[in-house]
Amino acid sequence: MVAVTAGSGQVTTRLAIVGALGIVPNVCWQTVSGVLLGQGRLRLWNVIQLLSPVLAILALLVLVAGLDTGVTGALAAWALANTLTAAFALVAASDLWSPPRLLDVLDRTGRTILRLAVVMGAVQVVALVSYRAELFVLGRESGNAAVGVTRLPSRRSNRCGSFPRRSRPP
Repeated sequence: MVAVTAGSGQVTTRLAIVGALGIVPNVCWQTVSGVLLGQGRLRLWNVIQLLSPVLAILALLVLVAGLDTGVTGALAAWALANTLTAAFALVAASDLWSPPRLLDVLDRTGRTILRLAVVMGAVQVVALVSYRAELFVLGRESGNAAVGVTRLPSRRSNRCGSFPRRSRPP
């Protein structure tokens, strides 16, 4: 991912690396959050959903506005917010994953769940690569300004599907 991003010429290798540091924690906290939503643990799900943007804003204020670190600071703030959110999500929902027991994975149900998790993880990776490829093509064809204009609506439209059925408006 870093090589594709840096190779596109749209960002420097340094920015690609700093941005890449936030991807794994982002996927981690969103995965934990999705499991919590599936279990109906909406209070903790809401806290985790709110934590990342709040931490990002605080980190942006310190790094970008306070220390004038520019784009590198903004990416570092995003990565830091995702890392802290992932740590909180893992600790707060430790009953979901700790302690891992090998015997639970080896039975028939465990293998089915493990297979489903691998497929879902692969779908997530394909979605991330597809999204990056879309931005790369859009940046090449229409310029970086068009990428920024399409970023916000695409994030909002992706959020529309993340509400549990019982809390959707009629």
